[in-house]
Amino acid sequence: AVFFSERLIARGWAALALICIGLVAVAASAAPEAADVPDTGTKVGIVAAVVVLAVLGWLALRHGQDTRSAIALATVSGLAYGGAALAARLLASGDGTYLSGDGLLHLLADPMLYALIAYGALGLATFSAALQRGTVTTVAAVVVVAETVAPALAGIALLGDRAKPGLGVVAV
Repeated sequence: AVFFSERLIARGWAALALICIGLVAVAASAAPEAADVPDTGTKVGIVAAVVVLAVLGWLALRHGQDTRSAIALATVSGLAYGGAALAARLLASGDGTYLSGDGLLHLLADPMLYALIAYGALGLATFSAALQRGTVTTVAAVVVVAETVAPALAGIALLGDRAKPGLGVVAV
């Protein structure tokens, strides 16, 4: 907000405070155990989801220059950044061959690398477009929530992530 010369009203400060509290609560509730190895269908779904998000972003761009378009673009941006995090996690969950011998060939053959690049580019493009249509506070808040909640739910549903005992409610 400082860089865009926007003053935050009380509601904006409250929203930012709630987001920060929620992020700390989610981080504190995560259990430090190894996740499940995803099946091929999960990986295909993560790669295919970038196409779905790109279409949604394109539709939001065509919607106009109003606040609803900004929120839709910010949501797509946050989901894309979350998809990038999932793709990076799955890319890093390989067997370590990327760091030895013909590891570069293995890396270049991994679809998660291209999903990571596509998600990142989509997130950046839709974030920029959202900032052109809405206030920085609203756009940033929507992006942060989407990029945090969606990958956390995907981690629980698809990758075997768990909350610490007794903190499942906090994680959700």
